[in-house]
Amino acid sequence: MVMKQTFSKKTITINCLIALMVAFSFFAMAYFLTDSSLSSVKLSNSFAIGGAMDLVTALLYWISSLGTFDIVSYGLMIFWGYLFRRSYRDKYGTYYDYSQEKKAERTRYKAKRKALLIPYGTIGIVFLIVGLILAFFRF
Repeated sequence: MVMKQTFSKKTITINCLIALMVAFSFFAMAYFLTDSSLSSVKLSNSFAIGGAMDLVTALLYWISSLGTFDIVSYGLMIFWGYLFRRSYRDKYGTYYDYSQEKKAERTRYKAKRKALLIPYGTIGIVFLIVGLILAFFRF
């Protein structure tokens, strides 16, 4: 039996934003390395900026997976419901109901979140450490 895997719009949006952040970090690396004179300052800047961006992305993903931004997402959902005449209160009721449903959803996908968080955090830390090492050893 073949199981069809579907992704929600939120998952696709998060993955696209993470991919854009990684692409922008590599763009920053290429921007600092385009000059013909290669120095440790340029290497340090390129690795540190790329690593910091990946690390910040991983940290934001981690704190959002803890439910930090639930009240903002619920508020925006209610606001858009009032603006476009959709009733989300019928689906979730109160903020407490919404937060409990999101908490249950987060516990179901705990392993998937770790699988996304660990690579970005590890790459960010490694790039940041390489950037800091190159900042102290000039050539």
